[in-house]
Amino acid sequence: MTGGNNYAKGPGFGPKFLQRLANANLANWQAINELIANSIDSWIDFSGTRPVLEINIIIEQSTDLDKAVIVVTDNANGMNLETLQKAVRGFLDSDKEESKNSKKYLGMFGFGLLGAAFTLGQELTVVTTTDNKKHYVATGGVEKFKTDKDFDVLEKTPSTQEKKLFKKSGTRVVIKDFNGKIDLNDTRRYLQHSWRYFLNKNDFGSGVKITLEFNGEKETMLAYKLGQFNSRPVIDETLIPIEFDLEWKERRGENKKIKIRGNLGLSVQGGQNALAGGLNLYRRGQLIEHTNREFYNWGAEYAKIHGDLHIDLPVTMQKNGYDKQSDAWKALMEKYGPDSGFWAQYTKWSNRFRSSISENPEEEEYKKFIAEYKDNFNLKLSKAEQGLLSKGGVIDSSNSDKKQDVNEEPKPEEEIEEQVNFKIKDLENFQINKERYIISKTVIDDAERGPWFLMPVGNKLNVGINSSSEIASTLNDAFKKVDKQQFANLLVKSIYLDCIKQFLKSEDFEPDFIAEFSNQYMEY
Repeated sequence: MTGGNNYAKGPGFGPKFLQRLANANLANWQAINELIANSIDSWIDFSGTRPVLEINIIIEQSTDLDKAVIVVTDNANGMNLETLQKAVRGFLDSDKEESKNSKKYLGMFGFGLLGAAFTLGQELTVVTTTDNKKHYVATGGVEKFKTDKDFDVLEKTPSTQEKKLFKKSGTRVVIKDFNGKIDLNDTRRYLQHSWRYFLNKNDFGSGVKITLEFNGEKETMLAYKLGQFNSRPVIDETLIPIEFDLEWKERRGENKKIKIRGNLGLSVQGGQNALAGGLNLYRRGQLIEHTNREFYNWGAEYAKIHGDLHIDLPVTMQKNGYDKQSDAWKALMEKYGPDSGFWAQYTKWSNRFRSSISENPEEEEYKKFIAEYKDNFNLKLSKAEQGLLSKGGVIDSSNSDKKQDVNEEPKPEEEIEEQVNFKIKDLENFQINKERYIISKTVIDDAERGPWFLMPVGNKLNVGINSSSEIASTLNDAFKKVDKQQFANLLVKSIYLDCIKQFLKSEDFEPDFIAEFSNQYMEY
């Protein structure tokens, strides 16, 4: 670049400011996401027709991290001199709050350019332009900042070669001397999961094109389908929209309201690990939390549910979670959290979708389940599915909100309740109507769960006894003495009944029935 002026104006930070940013508890994929968020914000700023946003990420990394480099280039709107100066000298200070697009931006509440850059490496260079006639360049690094406490910001006229960086406008961010290794697989997975909304056609235009080149190997990022990040993609036919309103009152008395949208689906496979079911939480199209399980009491019976929720509420500075001390989040949990009962209309279908059904898509039982599911959520049915429903009956009548037979008149509620009979054979075997249920105990080490928990599979109620629990030895001793000691028998009976009640509630049995069953079980 030729010619130009150096605009020197220190930001007033301490000499170790950038070094502290590198220890801000931001994962590498989150730092890269923050750079992408900045590119998208700049793209949103286009007036008139927006071009297809292209974000190219190049990572050159060997065993010598001192020589590693990441380059992120976009063709967005670019920055003028004042905006660039604020980006590198005004940490957490920008023009975004004053913009007409402030309610659309992704990066307003984030760590910004500096937080992202110095999480990844020790040296930063930014080249940006709004018209490719003038380039503005900012350079700085951790060691230099200790002495100068500033960035060099230059305005330059680009050479013919330098103009090739951009077609018209855009920004290039270059970060060198890595703080830690960037994992290719993690980076790829999170890019395709974090930016699913923008990788597809969205409210701002055509899908964003993100390419990742890692040590010379280049690939285009494709949006994951729901559940794919968890290696459990949902079945397309089970994908349903979800929408609800949230209203709350701020401490200072202001009433607020937002609409929360998303979708849910069922996967073939469940499980008990960290990826088995949950909700991905997005804010303005950017992933904030993946596989969140705070909205309902997660268990193995609900592990086939995967969903997205788009929630425009305050997030932490690192954007690695929502601000869960805010009035808004507290209102969200109160109205739609695990005690609200809101999610039962969805979770019960996961419980019904037993592996014996989900893993056999060619069987009539599977096809009938899908037909009932679609009918329940008012999805369009094929002629074949309509035919299945017309045959009458359901896969699991105790859990269906539909009539047992479309040609049969509905029976009075009192008559149905009278037909729900049960028989307790022993502590581990009981029958409800013609369905037989077996309780099976298993010992599992899971530091994140309580002393015992339910893991139903079909008609088998697996009761997990947590070996990590502080009372694990007491529980194990009780099971050994269950037939010899009254206290041990009472303790085991209480554990089993607690799990049975969870199961019956998930199957939508009436409270009166559950109470009657509980009384007789404890008397057995």
